[in-house]
Amino acid sequence: MSTANTADDLQLENRVATLLDLATKVGADAADATVFGSDQISVGRRMGQVETLERADSAGVDLRVFVNGQIAQVSGSDLTDGGLERLAERAVGMAKYSPADPFAQLADPEQLATELPALETCDPVEPSTEDMLNRAAEAEEAMLGVEGITNSGGASAGWTKSSLVIATTNGFLGSVQSTRQGLSVSGIAGEGEAQKRDYDYSLAVYGEDLKDPREIGLEAGRRSVRQLGAKQGSTAQVPVIFEPRVAVRMFALLMGAINGESVVRGTSLLADHVGKPVIAPGLSVFEDPFKPRGQGSRPFDGEGLPVRKNTLFDQGILTTHLHNLATAKQAGVEPTGHASRGGASVGIGYANTWLSPSELSVEEMLKDAGEAFYVTSLMGQGANMITGDYSQGATGFWVRNGVLAEPVESMTLGGKLQDMWMAMSTASDLTWFGGMGAPTLQMTGLTIAGT
Repeated sequence: MSTANTADDLQLENRVATLLDLATKVGADAADATVFGSDQISVGRRMGQVETLERADSAGVDLRVFVNGQIAQVSGSDLTDGGLERLAERAVGMAKYSPADPFAQLADPEQLATELPALETCDPVEPSTEDMLNRAAEAEEAMLGVEGITNSGGASAGWTKSSLVIATTNGFLGSVQSTRQGLSVSGIAGEGEAQKRDYDYSLAVYGEDLKDPREIGLEAGRRSVRQLGAKQGSTAQVPVIFEPRVAVRMFALLMGAINGESVVRGTSLLADHVGKPVIAPGLSVFEDPFKPRGQGSRPFDGEGLPVRKNTLFDQGILTTHLHNLATAKQAGVEPTGHASRGGASVGIGYANTWLSPSELSVEEMLKDAGEAFYVTSLMGQGANMITGDYSQGATGFWVRNGVLAEPVESMTLGGKLQDMWMAMSTASDLTWFGGMGAPTLQMTGLTIAGT
């Protein structure tokens, strides 16, 4: 079943159907394929001058074939009949010399999605280059007007429209179009070695949902200026409060720990935690692939299985790992509709996932903490997902008497993820970053190392 309703989609569907037919003719027992096309515009300005103005389009195809239990995955960019025929022949030839994979498979026909909802994933209005340059100019001008700003790191705007078709030899055909628009600006405050830089940005599926350019510019300027005079703070053990754009990185560590690929490889500390408490009892994690204008919204997963709304953590309890067909078979469970496509390979992905907010305002959280470290930036990776050992560099502000005080830098956070997750609490300011949402997040039990 297909959701296609444009000439571009229909052309891509024709190409993917031709490819699967060719793969079968040259010896594939089964196959699946994706064909994609994209068109994008990017513009950039700095100090009032246009620096970049680019438009590009691309198309490609990814094919996975099964031959006597052996598998090969290939990619190409030639969508002509001859190009597709060569791709199919190469894939089948490679499969004959590849090791067997007992877990990789196509879905059974009864597992496939049959109802593909129409989602608001594509803005029908393409912005003009002039509009995008004007947005960038307005954001940069607002940033340069902030007292203390001495230079511009530049402003950029972008638009991308993508079409994707997935098809399998066992009967699935689905397509989706999506758009992404973005605007960002970077400010520089101070002089010489004392310079500080920060940024702000907005991403959206629909252009009308982008933040106001002036608001983005002012925030970038304020964030840069407020870092001036930052020094390394003292070693302490106080609550750590992560602003939303940093909290979403901490949230991503939690989501990575329930990835089925990590689970079956034995590289996740939550491999045996389904049905057990993992995060603080008052918190939940939700997923909604049908979220209107959500940047992670999708009508089916990367293997043609249906997707659904989920409560991944329910009042602190882990309810499921995230699986595609292969990891589910290896784990002995049912697939969860979380397959993603990365080229011809099938991985794990999730759609519009967020950590539940509370009714507590950020101001109330700071006041209740009294003294704390408010983190605005993290450096490095710093997490061992097998042991839970955590260590990252951080900058931000010291909280004194419940309000943000002096800026601090060159701090190191350390702790155990298991303890950190159980000691989490959230504020009310749920903020979305792409397909993930997080509010301001507080954790206790971390060591803050400084001077």
